Amino acid sequence: MKQIISMNKGDEKLTIHQAFENFIAEKKALQLSADTIKAYRVKFKAFTDFFSDDNLCCEISSSTVFQFIEFLKARNPDIKTVTINTYLVCV
Repeated sequence: MKQIISMNKGDEKLTIHQAFENFIAEKKALQLSADTIKAYRVKFKAFTDFFSDDNLCCEISSSTVFQFIEFLKARNPDIKTVTINTYLVCV
């Protein structure tokens, strides 16, 4: 299932932390496993190591995503594309 996150009017003022917690609440409502939720949190932590969770959602651009990919590659030069994609689910 492809991940699609839609934002409603007014959501542009959400921090990425707030948006992520909304994402987690949605996944819990969909009854995803505790292990899946934990994995999302680990991936989100990697993103917030790169980009502060105090930033607003509207501050994330395609450039931010490409820079995050480069950040992941710098941390682990052997990282596989499929692994990078799992990190991008939470961005």
